[in-house]
Amino acid sequence: DVDILNLAEQPVLVNPEQFYYVVLQSPTDAESLDITKTPTYAENAEAIVHRIDRTIASARASEANAAIGDGVGLLLGVAADIASSGKQKTKEDRQKERDDARKEREERFLRDFNSEKTFKSLADERAHWEFQALRKHTLPSMKSIQGEVYFLLNQKASYMRIYFPIENVNIDFVYKQERVSADGKP
Repeated sequence: DVDILNLAEQPVLVNPEQFYYVVLQSPTDAESLDITKTPTYAENAEAIVHRIDRTIASARASEANAAIGDGVGLLLGVAADIASSGKQKTKEDRQKERDDARKEREERFLRDFNSEKTFKSLADERAHWEFQALRKHTLPSMKSIQGEVYFLLNQKASYMRIYFPIENVNIDFVYKQERVSADGKP
């Protein structure tokens, strides 16, 4: 979680995707001793929300195509029934039709169930990135903003210098990363 308060007289642009870290060998290393030399930038919440929106649109299109396929299959089934209406069906043919219809209903139910789970999961993920993550924002004077900032994990890093460039100010601090077990102990 990051809280930013604008004490300046003018509004400032808070752009979290410009926040970054560099890996240090120890907490006292100067920038010249950075291991990576390459900054790791924060995740871009705006881009992630747009990606999720595209994924939702694609899933809705696939769902619509599946519904059209179901309709075409139903029409073909009716056409086959009409074509064979004068013929007597065997007990095995009627049982096969019932089994096929049951199998189609089960597959449609499973597809609808999985589709609903997918949409819920995507909606939850979108809501998180839209409302919990710190997003690009013009912050008026004497106002604050709060949100979560995400960085890709560097499993080898013990120390990082994290930078929050905001307008002409570069806030930075050293962060010690520790592995914590499930019971909360390092």
